[in-house]
Amino acid sequence: MFRKKTLDRITESERLTYYLRVSKPMSMLVPAALLIAVIGAAVWGFAGTIELSADGRVMVSEGHATVILTDNSRYYLDEGMRFSIMDNEYVIRSTDFNEFDLRVGYAEVAEYDGTYPVSITVRKAHPFELLFEV
Repeated sequence: MFRKKTLDRITESERLTYYLRVSKPMSMLVPAALLIAVIGAAVWGFAGTIELSADGRVMVSEGHATVILTDNSRYYLDEGMRFSIMDNEYVIRSTDFNEFDLRVGYAEVAEYDGTYPVSITVRKAHPFELLFEV
């Protein structure tokens, strides 16, 4: 019944020269936005980086810093890792094991003697590496 009415309306003699509109141009806006979002996420997933960090503590004495991880993460300190003390960034120059069999890092710093909580960048990775990591 409804189909017959639609077919009759389309096949009227004055409407035979009209174009059949399948969809409005505005209806393509949502799929286009989704496509742009997916492409943007894919580019960020391959080209972007995420810094993974772990909590630690730095003991400074006469310009020498001893860095220890305080959280029980699966990461360990290694040479080249970065940490910050009061907006000053430093790099771990060497590592060793202390008397408790904990891996500690050593760096030269320009800070006052004392103990400071720090966040240590333990790894930089692309988002897709983290997503598909086993």
